Amino acid sequence: MSTEKAPAAKPRWMPSRKRLLWLLCAPLLVLAALATVAGTLWVWLGTDTSLASTLARAAVYLPAGHTLETSGVTGSVRQGGHIGSLAYRSPSLQVEAQDIAVDWQLDGLLQRELRLGRLHIAQLRIAQTPSTEPTVLPSEIVLPLQVDLPFEIADLRWQGPPALQLTQLAGHYRYDGNQHQLTVNGVKVASGQYAGQATLLARSPLTLQAHVQGSVDTTLPGNTRPTTVAATASASGPLAGQDALLQIQAQLTPSSPTALQATLTAQIHPWVEQPVHQADATFQQLNLADLWPDAPQTLLNGNAHVRPDPVANGTAWRAEASLDNRLSGPWDTHRVPLDHANTRLHYQQGAWVIESLSAQLGKGDVQLKGRWTGADATDWTAEARLLRINPAALHTRMAPALLDGRVTASSTAAAIRFDAALQPSAKATAIAALQGLRIQTAQATGRWSAGTLNLSVLKLQTDDALLQGQLDLTLATRAAKGKLHLTLPGAQADVQGQISASQGA
Repeated sequence: MSTEKAPAAKPRWMPSRKRLLWLLCAPLLVLAALATVAGTLWVWLGTDTSLASTLARAAVYLPAGHTLETSGVTGSVRQGGHIGSLAYRSPSLQVEAQDIAVDWQLDGLLQRELRLGRLHIAQLRIAQTPSTEPTVLPSEIVLPLQVDLPFEIADLRWQGPPALQLTQLAGHYRYDGNQHQLTVNGVKVASGQYAGQATLLARSPLTLQAHVQGSVDTTLPGNTRPTTVAATASASGPLAGQDALLQIQAQLTPSSPTALQATLTAQIHPWVEQPVHQADATFQQLNLADLWPDAPQTLLNGNAHVRPDPVANGTAWRAEASLDNRLSGPWDTHRVPLDHANTRLHYQQGAWVIESLSAQLGKGDVQLKGRWTGADATDWTAEARLLRINPAALHTRMAPALLDGRVTASSTAAAIRFDAALQPSAKATAIAALQGLRIQTAQATGRWSAGTLNLSVLKLQTDDALLQGQLDLTLATRAAKGKLHLTLPGAQADVQGQISASQGA
């Protein structure tokens, strides 16, 4: 019988050599696979098609109601590139950009830094749709990355309202984790050239410090040589909270005492329905077209003041304004047919009420009362009494006359609705004979929208004739269509059709 002992059994928990080798090599294989994937991705991000593919993929994951469309995209995600056109649309914002060139450095992303070497946009259009949702007050504006962004925008247009066009905009934006810094090296607005700086704390109280300086070129009537006016403006104060209050100052300082000049001081609550807590403004030789694109030509002298109502405990305000316009003219000549105005206003319960307004308009006199909402200045109602108004002074395509009457009107963003009754002025001369007709009364009810006058009720009474009906007029093309009934002594006539400069029926 053999005396050899059987070998001892291995513990069940002891791994075999193959299993031990696998346990040791598996993490290395996973790391190698990840490195391969990362390397492949890094190489792909450097290809000339990666930027276009990434933008197309990003558009798929946008929320409902948001779209992103691009075309003419070349370049890589790693280094940037060129975008021929880009359009982003959401329920409240539309952004369109043309000819975009961008380059950036992604090496600092691991340190939470994004550095762009260049951002150039040839054309940028921004339009915002008013939102019915309540404003959410900001408590902090914190970004996940530090940002360094130099930018150039050749043509920027904010479609408003009010509309604004900026050209030759160049500057630098920085965010260091604590505050936002914006430097505008230069921008052109109308006939003014400006530069400025602004800082905003990223966390409450969101303190803002902003300063703008520049110059405005203006030409005085009777002088062909332009005059340069220095412009400065500043804003400071907190933006966080319902009680946020900004201090605003602005000044136009002329090189000549007879040139454009103005001063403004104001306290603004940015998050309340009536933001102007108080304000004082004075102006001399003020041409709005020099300061704001598409504004009419004016030459204003006057002042305006806003103050809290002393008996309303901060719930009401009063305002007064007085101005003279030495460069009045018809609307279609890019001027304002206003020579002089004095007004008193009262704000309470979400609306400005015109307690009184006395003005010289269309070479005649106007007494007006009305109201408009503080939330949207395009919504208003008015009732006016007119004395010796000359329609030709309002628009050059209207016939000359001297008219008295009354007008009630209301407006929304889409159209102006009105009801008017006019008759020749008691002090009228032969000019009151409108186009040779002896007008006794004129009544009209209608709507003005987008350059078209729709008269749902039209009635003209002369000494011996009556014209009534409905009529649509487009002033720009001199086109008309409608249905009219004319009554004459011993005769009647009906007209229905359309007519313009090139065709009619």
